[in-house]
Amino acid sequence: MFYISLVILGVLFLYLGAELLVRSSCRLALFFGLSPMIVGLTILAFATSMPETISAVVAQLQQNASDIVMGDVIGSNIANIGLIGCLVLAIFPQAIPKQIRYREMPVLLASALFLTAVMAKGQILRSDGLILLLMFLGIFALQFFLEKKNPHKVILPTGYSHRPIWDLLLLAGGILLLFGGAYALIKGAIGLASWWGVQQRIIALIVVAIGTSLPEMATSLVAAIRHEKEMAIGNLIGSNIFNGLFIIAIASFVQPLTFSRHFFNIDVPVMFFFMFFLWMLSFVPIKMVRSLSIAGLIGYLGYISFLL
Repeated sequence: MFYISLVILGVLFLYLGAELLVRSSCRLALFFGLSPMIVGLTILAFATSMPETISAVVAQLQQNASDIVMGDVIGSNIANIGLIGCLVLAIFPQAIPKQIRYREMPVLLASALFLTAVMAKGQILRSDGLILLLMFLGIFALQFFLEKKNPHKVILPTGYSHRPIWDLLLLAGGILLLFGGAYALIKGAIGLASWWGVQQRIIALIVVAIGTSLPEMATSLVAAIRHEKEMAIGNLIGSNIFNGLFIIAIASFVQPLTFSRHFFNIDVPVMFFFMFFLWMLSFVPIKMVRSLSIAGLIGYLGYISFLL
Protein backbone atom coordinates (compact mmCIF):
# COMPACT_ATOMS: atom_id res chain seq x y z
CA MET A 1 0.00 0.00 0.00
CA PHE A 2 2.93 2.34 0.75
CA TYR A 3 4.44 1.94 -2.74
CA ILE A 4 1.03 2.35 -4.41
CA SER A 5 0.53 5.61 -2.50
CA LEU A 6 3.93 6.84 -3.69
CA VAL A 7 3.01 6.08 -7.31
CA ILE A 8 -0.30 7.99 -7.04
CA LEU A 9 1.39 10.96 -5.34
CA GLY A 10 4.13 10.96 -7.98
CA VAL A 11 1.65 11.04 -10.86
CA LEU A 12 -0.23 13.94 -9.25
CA PHE A 13 2.93 15.99 -8.73
CA LEU A 14 4.13 15.26 -12.26
CA TYR A 15 0.89 16.51 -13.79
CA LEU A 16 0.86 19.68 -11.68
CA GLY A 17 4.50 20.33 -12.54
CA ALA A 18 3.81 19.86 -16.25
CA GLU A 19 0.87 22.26 -16.11
CA LEU A 20 3.04 24.95 -14.53
CA LEU A 21 5.78 24.34 -17.09
CA VAL A 22 3.47 24.75 -20.08
CA ARG A 23 1.75 27.86 -18.71
CA SER A 24 4.97 29.66 -17.79
CA SER A 25 6.92 28.53 -20.87
CA CYS A 26 4.27 29.74 -23.29
CA ARG A 27 4.28 33.18 -21.69
CA LEU A 28 8.08 33.31 -21.54
CA ALA A 29 8.22 32.35 -25.22
CA LEU A 30 6.06 35.38 -26.03
CA PHE A 31 8.03 37.70 -23.77
CA PHE A 32 11.46 36.70 -25.12
CA GLY A 33 10.28 36.34 -28.72
CA LEU A 34 10.96 32.59 -28.92
CA SER A 35 8.80 30.18 -30.87
CA PRO A 36 6.89 27.40 -29.07
CA MET A 37 9.03 24.92 -31.03
CA ILE A 38 12.26 26.23 -29.51
CA VAL A 39 10.71 26.28 -26.04
CA GLY A 40 9.61 22.68 -26.48
CA LEU A 41 13.01 21.60 -27.76
CA THR A 42 14.96 23.34 -25.00
CA ILE A 43 13.24 24.50 -21.80
CA LEU A 44 10.56 21.81 -21.65
CA ALA A 45 12.85 19.05 -22.92
CA PHE A 46 15.44 19.95 -20.28
CA ALA A 47 12.93 20.21 -17.44
CA THR A 48 10.93 17.09 -18.25
CA SER A 49 14.13 15.06 -18.72
CA MET A 50 15.38 15.91 -15.24
CA PRO A 51 13.90 12.71 -13.72
CA GLU A 52 15.94 10.63 -16.19
CA THR A 53 19.05 12.66 -15.36
CA ILE A 54 18.62 12.21 -11.62
CA SER A 55 17.90 8.51 -12.04
CA ALA A 56 21.01 8.03 -14.19
CA VAL A 57 23.32 9.76 -11.71
CA VAL A 58 21.88 7.86 -8.73
CA ALA A 59 22.12 4.56 -10.61
CA GLN A 60 25.75 5.18 -11.56
CA LEU A 61 26.65 5.92 -7.96
CA GLN A 62 25.56 2.33 -7.23
CA GLN A 63 27.58 -0.74 -8.33
CA ASN A 64 26.53 -2.63 -11.49
CA ALA A 65 23.70 -0.23 -12.30
CA SER A 66 24.61 0.66 -15.90
CA ASP A 67 21.66 -1.41 -17.16
CA ILE A 68 19.35 0.86 -15.17
CA VAL A 69 20.82 3.93 -16.90
CA MET A 70 20.70 2.48 -20.41
CA GLY A 71 17.25 0.99 -19.85
CA ASP A 72 15.91 4.28 -18.56
CA VAL A 73 17.29 6.27 -21.51
CA ILE A 74 16.39 3.84 -24.30
CA GLY A 75 13.08 2.89 -22.69
CA SER A 76 12.16 6.57 -22.25
CA ASN A 77 13.01 7.32 -25.88
CA ILE A 78 10.79 4.44 -27.01
CA ALA A 79 7.98 5.49 -24.64
CA ASN A 80 8.20 9.15 -25.68
CA ILE A 81 7.19 8.24 -29.24
CA GLY A 82 5.49 4.84 -29.03
CA LEU A 83 3.40 5.68 -25.98
CA ILE A 84 3.25 9.46 -25.53
CA GLY A 85 3.57 10.68 -29.11
CA CYS A 86 1.09 8.12 -30.42
CA LEU A 87 -1.30 8.80 -27.53
CA VAL A 88 -1.23 12.57 -28.13
CA LEU A 89 -1.80 12.16 -31.88
CA ALA A 90 -4.52 9.55 -31.33
CA ILE A 91 -6.47 11.85 -28.99
CA PHE A 92 -5.64 15.11 -30.79
CA PRO A 93 -4.96 14.24 -34.47
CA GLN A 94 -2.96 17.04 -36.09
CA ALA A 95 -0.63 17.70 -38.96
CA ILE A 96 2.97 17.55 -37.75
CA PRO A 97 4.68 20.87 -38.61
CA LYS A 98 7.04 20.86 -41.63
CA GLN A 99 9.87 22.12 -39.45
CA ILE A 100 9.74 18.87 -37.49
CA ARG A 101 9.63 16.82 -40.70
CA TYR A 102 12.59 18.44 -42.41
CA ARG A 103 14.75 19.70 -39.54
CA GLU A 104 14.06 18.21 -36.12
CA MET A 105 13.50 14.57 -37.12
CA PRO A 106 16.75 14.30 -39.15
CA VAL A 107 18.63 15.82 -36.20
CA LEU A 108 17.00 13.31 -33.83
CA LEU A 109 17.91 10.38 -36.08
CA ALA A 110 21.48 11.64 -36.46
CA SER A 111 21.89 11.89 -32.67
CA ALA A 112 20.46 8.37 -32.23
CA LEU A 113 22.81 6.97 -34.90
CA PHE A 114 25.74 8.60 -33.16
CA LEU A 115 24.71 7.12 -29.79
CA THR A 116 24.33 3.68 -31.40
CA ALA A 117 27.84 3.90 -32.85
CA VAL A 118 29.22 4.76 -29.41
CA MET A 119 27.28 1.85 -27.85
CA ALA A 120 28.59 -0.69 -30.38
CA LYS A 121 31.56 -1.77 -28.24
CA GLY A 122 29.34 -2.45 -25.21
CA GLN A 123 30.93 0.27 -23.08
CA ILE A 124 30.74 4.06 -22.92
CA LEU A 125 33.85 5.69 -21.43
CA ARG A 126 34.26 9.23 -20.14
CA SER A 127 35.93 10.22 -23.43
CA ASP A 128 32.85 8.94 -25.29
CA GLY A 129 30.66 10.92 -22.92
CA LEU A 130 32.60 14.10 -23.69
CA ILE A 131 31.99 13.60 -27.41
CA LEU A 132 28.25 13.02 -26.77
CA LEU A 133 28.08 16.18 -24.65
CA LEU A 134 29.81 18.27 -27.34
CA MET A 135 27.37 16.96 -29.94
CA PHE A 136 24.45 17.80 -27.65
CA LEU A 137 25.69 21.38 -27.17
CA GLY A 138 26.28 21.71 -30.92
CA ILE A 139 22.74 20.61 -31.76
CA PHE A 140 21.10 23.13 -29.48
CA ALA A 141 23.45 25.91 -30.56
CA LEU A 142 22.38 25.13 -34.14
CA GLN A 143 18.70 25.30 -33.15
CA PHE A 144 19.10 28.81 -31.75
CA PHE A 145 21.20 29.91 -34.73
CA LEU A 146 18.54 28.74 -37.18
CA GLU A 147 15.83 30.41 -35.07
CA LYS A 148 17.68 33.73 -35.20
CA LYS A 149 18.28 33.31 -38.92
CA ASN A 150 14.56 32.78 -39.57
CA PRO A 151 12.82 35.25 -37.26
CA HIS A 152 9.09 34.96 -36.79
CA LYS A 153 6.53 37.47 -35.71
CA VAL A 154 5.23 36.96 -32.20
CA ILE A 155 1.66 38.16 -31.71
CA LEU A 156 0.80 38.96 -28.12
CA PRO A 157 -2.72 37.94 -27.08
CA THR A 158 -5.22 40.48 -25.82
CA GLY A 159 -4.67 41.26 -22.15
CA TYR A 160 -1.15 39.84 -22.10
CA SER A 161 0.99 41.36 -19.35
CA HIS A 162 4.77 41.15 -19.08
CA ARG A 163 5.53 39.25 -15.87
CA PRO A 164 8.72 37.33 -16.61
CA ILE A 165 9.82 37.10 -12.96
CA TRP A 166 6.51 35.54 -11.94
CA ASP A 167 6.64 33.14 -14.89
CA LEU A 168 10.21 32.15 -14.02
CA LEU A 169 9.05 31.40 -10.47
CA LEU A 170 6.23 29.25 -11.85
CA LEU A 171 8.73 27.50 -14.10
CA ALA A 172 10.99 26.79 -11.12
CA GLY A 173 8.00 25.57 -9.11
CA GLY A 174 7.02 23.24 -11.93
CA ILE A 175 10.53 21.79 -12.06
CA LEU A 176 10.52 21.23 -8.29
CA LEU A 177 7.19 19.42 -8.55
CA LEU A 178 8.66 17.27 -11.32
CA PHE A 179 11.64 16.42 -9.10
CA GLY A 180 9.41 15.47 -6.17
CA GLY A 181 6.92 13.60 -8.34
CA ALA A 182 9.62 11.68 -10.17
CA TYR A 183 11.32 10.68 -6.91
CA ALA A 184 8.07 9.42 -5.40
CA LEU A 185 7.00 7.64 -8.56
CA ILE A 186 10.33 5.93 -9.19
CA LYS A 187 10.70 4.85 -5.56
CA GLY A 188 7.16 3.44 -5.56
CA ALA A 189 7.45 1.77 -8.97
CA ILE A 190 10.84 0.18 -8.30
CA GLY A 191 9.58 -1.00 -4.91
CA LEU A 192 6.62 -2.73 -6.55
CA ALA A 193 8.73 -4.18 -9.39
CA SER A 194 11.42 -5.48 -7.01
CA TRP A 195 8.75 -7.12 -4.90
CA TRP A 196 7.60 -8.95 -8.05
CA GLY A 197 11.19 -10.12 -8.75
CA VAL A 198 11.72 -8.46 -12.16
CA GLN A 199 15.23 -8.09 -13.71
CA GLN A 200 17.06 -4.74 -13.68
CA ARG A 201 16.91 -4.33 -17.47
CA ILE A 202 13.17 -5.00 -17.56
CA ILE A 203 12.56 -2.73 -14.57
CA ALA A 204 14.46 0.06 -16.32
CA LEU A 205 12.84 -0.37 -19.75
CA ILE A 206 9.30 -0.49 -18.40
CA VAL A 207 8.85 0.81 -14.86
CA VAL A 208 11.64 3.41 -14.62
CA ALA A 209 11.35 4.52 -18.27
CA ILE A 210 7.59 5.02 -18.18
CA GLY A 211 7.78 6.56 -14.72
CA THR A 212 10.39 9.13 -15.70
CA SER A 213 8.57 9.79 -19.01
CA LEU A 214 5.36 10.85 -17.29
CA PRO A 215 6.48 14.52 -17.20
CA GLU A 216 6.78 14.39 -21.01
CA MET A 217 3.35 12.76 -21.22
CA ALA A 218 1.67 15.32 -18.99
CA THR A 219 3.47 18.25 -20.65
CA SER A 220 2.70 17.11 -24.21
CA LEU A 221 -0.94 16.36 -23.39
CA VAL A 222 -1.42 19.74 -21.74
CA ALA A 223 0.30 21.46 -24.67
CA ALA A 224 -1.93 19.59 -27.14
CA ILE A 225 -5.06 20.56 -25.17
CA ARG A 226 -3.91 24.18 -25.41
CA HIS A 227 -3.37 23.74 -29.19
CA GLU A 228 0.41 24.17 -28.86
CA LYS A 229 1.12 21.35 -31.32
CA GLU A 230 4.70 22.49 -32.00
CA MET A 231 5.45 22.43 -28.27
CA ALA A 232 3.71 19.07 -27.78
CA ILE A 233 5.82 17.26 -30.39
CA GLY A 234 8.93 19.42 -30.00
CA ASN A 235 9.07 18.53 -26.31
CA LEU A 236 9.24 14.81 -27.15
CA ILE A 237 11.93 15.21 -29.81
CA GLY A 238 14.00 17.51 -27.62
CA SER A 239 13.65 15.11 -24.71
CA ASN A 240 14.87 12.18 -26.85
CA ILE A 241 17.92 14.14 -27.99
CA PHE A 242 18.55 15.20 -24.38
CA ASN A 243 18.22 11.61 -23.14
CA GLY A 244 20.47 10.02 -25.72
CA LEU A 245 23.28 12.57 -25.57
CA PHE A 246 23.28 14.65 -22.37
CA ILE A 247 22.12 12.03 -19.86
CA ILE A 248 24.40 9.30 -21.18
CA ALA A 249 27.30 11.78 -21.14
CA ILE A 250 26.65 12.84 -17.52
CA ALA A 251 26.23 9.21 -16.42
CA SER A 252 29.53 8.22 -18.07
CA PHE A 253 31.32 11.07 -16.24
CA VAL A 254 30.16 9.62 -12.92
CA GLN A 255 31.32 6.12 -13.92
CA PRO A 256 31.94 4.41 -17.31
CA LEU A 257 28.91 2.49 -18.55
CA THR A 258 29.13 -1.25 -19.21
CA PHE A 259 25.78 -2.68 -20.24
CA SER A 260 23.97 -5.75 -21.57
CA ARG A 261 24.19 -6.54 -25.30
CA HIS A 262 20.43 -7.05 -25.27
CA PHE A 263 20.03 -3.27 -25.48
CA PHE A 264 22.02 -3.10 -28.72
CA ASN A 265 20.42 -6.21 -30.25
CA ILE A 266 16.77 -5.68 -29.26
CA ASP A 267 15.89 -2.32 -27.75
CA VAL A 268 17.90 0.06 -29.95
CA PRO A 269 16.27 -1.31 -33.16
CA VAL A 270 12.85 -0.81 -31.52
CA MET A 271 13.84 2.78 -30.66
CA PHE A 272 14.76 3.44 -34.31
CA PHE A 273 11.51 1.85 -35.50
CA PHE A 274 9.43 4.32 -33.49
CA MET A 275 11.57 7.29 -34.57
CA PHE A 276 11.02 6.41 -38.23
CA PHE A 277 7.33 5.81 -37.43
CA LEU A 278 6.96 9.38 -36.10
CA TRP A 279 8.79 10.71 -39.14
CA MET A 280 6.41 8.77 -41.40
CA LEU A 281 3.42 10.28 -39.57
CA SER A 282 4.63 13.74 -40.57
CA PHE A 283 4.10 12.85 -44.26
CA VAL A 284 0.65 11.21 -44.14
CA PRO A 285 -2.70 13.06 -44.53
CA ILE A 286 -4.20 14.22 -41.24
CA LYS A 287 -7.18 11.87 -41.68
CA MET A 288 -4.78 8.91 -41.33
CA VAL A 289 -2.93 10.21 -38.27
CA ARG A 290 -5.35 8.87 -35.65
CA SER A 291 -5.58 5.32 -37.02
CA LEU A 292 -1.82 5.06 -37.52
CA SER A 293 -1.18 6.47 -34.03
CA ILE A 294 -3.46 3.83 -32.53
CA ALA A 295 -1.51 1.21 -34.49
CA GLY A 296 1.69 2.68 -33.01
CA LEU A 297 0.25 2.38 -29.50
CA ILE A 298 -0.61 -1.25 -30.15
CA GLY A 299 2.96 -1.78 -31.36
CA TYR A 300 4.32 -0.27 -28.15
CA LEU A 301 2.11 -2.54 -26.03
CA GLY A 302 3.34 -5.47 -28.11
CA TYR A 303 6.94 -4.50 -27.30
CA ILE A 304 6.13 -4.33 -23.57
CA SER A 305 4.43 -7.74 -23.79
CA PHE A 306 7.56 -9.12 -25.48
CA LEU A 307 9.75 -7.82 -22.64
CA LEU A 308 7.49 -9.41 -20.04
